[in-house]
Amino acid sequence: MAKEKSNIVDKPVTFSHRKVPVGRPRSRLEELDVIQTRIPEPMYKYCKVIQSMKYSSLTEMFDDMLARFDNERPWDAGLLWRRPKSAMTYQASDSSRTGWKQINLNLTKERKEKIVTTCKTLDISMSTYSYTAIYWWIQYVYPQK
Repeated sequence: MAKEKSNIVDKPVTFSHRKVPVGRPRSRLEELDVIQTRIPEPMYKYCKVIQSMKYSSLTEMFDDMLARFDNERPWDAGLLWRRPKSAMTYQASDSSRTGWKQINLNLTKERKEKIVTTCKTLDISMSTYSYTAIYWWIQYVYPQK
């Protein structure tokens, strides 16, 4: 019996330290850079709602969001920069969660370089830039009804 070729294209996967495939196959083959920021849990949940309706992945949505944010430059029209809070609070006797979630925005190298340049020009952190972009996206581009 001849072995039939399958129509499934092999996609690269991540391997564990034991050389066992982990997770689902990657759909993006280019290397992505990361910007970390923190956002409130409800904002993250709403981002996932927007993504599920309009985009195939959060990576695609964040890429589109940051491209529009950079092109429209709402800070020139008066949008204030918002600084993210810590995901954890540490006090003398106890550490607890603040209701903020750390997220990674996976971006192409070109997009990240553009953001780094803009942040240096504006004298803000990349975390502040990306949190403000997410706030703008939720508040003005896709506001809740």
